[in-house]
Formats: sequence, C-alpha cells, structure tokens
Amino acid sequence: MKEKTLEETIPEHLQTGISVDINEPFRGTKFIANKKLKPEDREKLEQTLPGDEILQFVIVGDLNIHSKYAYTFLAVTDKSVYGFDDAFDGGVRATTYQQVKRAYVKRYYGNAILVFTPPEEDDKRENFLRFSYREANLFDTAATFITNLSKGKDMMEEIAIVKAAFEKQFGVCPKCGRTLIRPGAPCMKCQSKDKVVQKLGKYILPYKGVLAFCLVLSAVTTAVSLAPPYMTKQLVDDVLPGGDVKGLVWCVLVLLLTYVIHHGIGTVRDYHLKITGDKIVADLRNDVYEKAQYLPMRFYDSTSTGSMINRISGDSSTIQSFMLRVTQEVQVQLFTLVGIVIIMFTMNWQLTLLSLIPVPFVVMFSRRFRRKMTPLYRRIWRAWAGVTSVLTDTIPGIRVVKAFANERKSTEKFAGRNAHWLGINRKASRITTLFPHVVGFLMSCGSLLIWAVGGQLVIKDPDFISPGLLVSFISYTSMFYGPVRFFANFNDSYQHFLNSAERLMDIMDAEPENDFAKGKHPESLKGKIEFRNVNFSFERSKKTLSDVSF
Repeated sequence: MKEKTLEETIPEHLQTGISVDINEPFRGTKFIANKKLKPEDREKLEQTLPGDEILQFVIVGDLNIHSKYAYTFLAVTDKSVYGFDDAFDGGVRATTYQQVKRAYVKRYYGNAILVFTPPEEDDKRENFLRFSYREANLFDTAATFITNLSKGKDMMEEIAIVKAAFEKQFGVCPKCGRTLIRPGAPCMKCQSKDKVVQKLGKYILPYKGVLAFCLVLSAVTTAVSLAPPYMTKQLVDDVLPGGDVKGLVWCVLVLLLTYVIHHGIGTVRDYHLKITGDKIVADLRNDVYEKAQYLPMRFYDSTSTGSMINRISGDSSTIQSFMLRVTQEVQVQLFTLVGIVIIMFTMNWQLTLLSLIPVPFVVMFSRRFRRKMTPLYRRIWRAWAGVTSVLTDTIPGIRVVKAFANERKSTEKFAGRNAHWLGINRKASRITTLFPHVVGFLMSCGSLLIWAVGGQLVIKDPDFISPGLLVSFISYTSMFYGPVRFFANFNDSYQHFLNSAERLMDIMDAEPENDFAKGKHPESLKGKIEFRNVNFSFERSKKTLSDVSF
C-alpha cells in the first residue's frame, strides 16, 4: 500500500491550499518549510533523524545562539524537535515531546529565542534556538505545536494550524517580491503569460470575426485621418498664395469627405466594439459567478463579500476594457505612429528628429510613474473593497443593526473605512494628476522646439522649408505625440489589468467544493443530531472551540 504524504494525511476541511513543494520530499514524505534547504542541510537531517521519525516542518533562521548572523534551522518530526546551529557542540540539539512541558518564544531587543520548560521543573529553562523577528511568528506557531503535542493533542490538527501560519509567510512572491493577492496565490507577473492569455482569450475567440472587421475599419479611419495635415500644406503653400478659388473648393470638399468617412466609419466601429465588449464581460461575469457558487467556505473565510462584488463587477469591466484595448487600440495607435513617422521623414527628416527628442523623457517618466503607482493601485482596491464590505454587511442586515441599536457603531465603522480609502486615494491623486501634465508639458516642448527651429528656417531659407510645410509638420507632430502618450500610459492600463486578472484568476483557479449531498435525498429523518468532539475556528491558526460535544 502506498504511504500517504503529509499533504494527504491532513483532512480536507483543514487543508489551506498552500503548496508544500518548496523542497523535495524527505525520505519519501513531503514537509513544510519557509525556505528551500541546502543539500548539506538534507545530509544533516539524514544523519541525525532516526529512520522511524517523519519530518513535519522546518524553519530556517538567521542567528546563532550567540546572536551572531548565521544559518540555522529548526526541524520538527512526529516524535522529536531538532535545532541545527554550528555554535552548538556537535552542531545539533534534540529533545522529545515528553521532555517538554511548555515551549514559548521569548523576545529580546532585535532577536528572540525558542525556550523549553521541562516537566516538573518550572524554574528551569532551556534556550533552544535563537532567531530574528523575521521568523518570530513561525517560531511562535512551532512553540504552540510542540506544547500541544507534549499534551497529547492530535498531530494532524496541529500540523494544519502550522500550515496556516506558513501560508501567511507566503504573502510575497519569492521571485519578484510582488505582494500577492493572498498568501500562497500564484504571482501573475511571474507565471506564464500564455496561461493568462489562454484563460481570458477564450472569451474573445467567439467574437474574432467582429473584432477583425472592427480592426479593418480602424485601419481605414487611421489612414483617412492622416490626410488633413497634408491638405493644409497644399492650402498654405499653393492654393491661398496663388488665389486658386477652384483649388480651394476642391481642398474643402476633400477635407469634408475625409471627415465624413472618419466619423461615419468610426460610429459603426464604436457600436460593434461596444456590443462585443458587453458580450465579453457578460460571459466572463457569468463564469466567475458560477464558479463562486461552488467555492468552499474556507475561500470565503479570507475573502470579504465586498471584495467578491468588486471582482465580479469592477474587475471584469477592467479586463474587458484592456482586452479590447489590446485587440483594437494598440493596432490603431501603432498604425498611426508608423504612418506619421513615414510621412514626417518624407517631408523633412531633420525636423522629424527634433520631434523625437521628448520621447525618451516621456518613457523615463512613465517608468518612474509605474513604479510608484503599482502598489498604490492594490491599496486603493483593497480600501474600496473594505468600504463595499461594510455596505454589503449592514444594508441587507439593517433590521439586525436596528434591533441591537448599532446605528452609531455602523456609521463610525463606515466612516473609518471611507476615511482610509480617501487617504490612500488622496496620496495616489498627487501622482496621477501630475503625470498627464508633465507628459503634456514635454510634448508641448517638442512642438515649441519645432516652431523655434522650423520658424527660423522658414525665415532664412523658405525654399528649404515652406510655411505650409511647417504648419503641416506641426499638425503631424501633434498627431504623433498622441500614440506616444498612449503607449506611455499603456503600462498603467496593463498594471490595472494585471491586478484585476489576478483577483479573477484567484476565483477561477480555486478548487471547488465537493458536493457531498449530491444524489442523497432521504425520505424521512428519525432520531437526533449529535455533535461529538467538535473543533471550530474562524482562523485556522486560532481555535475558538476545542473538543466540544453537544
């Protein structure tokens, strides 16, 4: 018979969902650890642990017993506790659960230590292993685990609590340092982008024909929009100075035709995009809502009602907007950018190079803006989810609020959450209001540079640059900075999408709850309902009820 792993021995209702595969199994059994063990650590464990003991979890520390920086670790098995520190005699200490009456963490200035009290000797203390505050919470959990096992409590229930404590340590991606939506969740930035595209792209595929049609219309409107500046050049250089009335009429008619085509086709394109976008977001919301119905209660233990509402309503709309932006606007802006650059280089390559001077500064400022705003977007979302949670908890239950005369308490709670959101949003507003104005200022400087240099060339050498060419070039430059501004802000949209996709994928990738009642419909019930040895907790690491029968 195949031996069960540590993950399989924990009852399903106690499992937290965090991966314990950070290390290879030890002697065929998986174990929990906060870091990946070195090969020499595994050799020490192999040499020290008896063959009949099963490794449960390991905590890697960073201080030795003399408070100096060193690599140490605590190894806990089903029978004993081991402390590995090169400052010890032989490099290791060991004790069994029977030799410990109580384990606790004593905190000092800048570090802490795991302390054991032996049975029937309350005045005696054994300083077992020292560590920094960084791992103090894990050692707190280890101390509780050791104390409870010394009292004979069930190890599988206690290891589930340890697992929950380790889960909280995995709130940051170990690769990029990005804060995760919840501890143990996959990092959207580090995981394969193909997986995200595959999951979300299936909502676009049914409408690929309409989107392709809209893309063709976008190419037509883009091409038409490049004509007016050139017609302006003809008017200023040839038609008006020559008094050509017939030519003036033809130029006006051509401009009128381009505007009719541009706005007429744009109306058709925008209508189809609006309808298609609504269909995409409706399909996405239906799937997310359906999946949410089958998620286990442990998922909702750490996810508020307001957060779920925000995900289904707001995040789905953000993803819809980004997907349409990628499939349509990116191509349109790219067409526009390439077309304008080609025309500008054809007209005058020297002025074209001048118009490119502000671009590196815009890119540099945009990257700095992104670094500052990315963490703020997540904080704003969480703060608003907190406001929504209060609304969803109090408004539907207003009768309960009034029954217990909790109107003032509910009002104060809402005001506090709202003030928290306002504070974060105010901090973000300082950056978001500055960014577009700085970018606009840089673009204006580019136009001024062309006016200054191009104007002097028109005055000194009108044969090289004519007034009509300069006016036309200024118009093209203004159009050129539009795509530049779009791509500068695109990363901002991408960060919004990344955060929204992460929250929705957290629902879509979650394991659904087993339907234990499916097909079981008793005709009648007789007897009584009895609860024996019940344990209950709101958080897996803190028991509210223990071994209760009624």
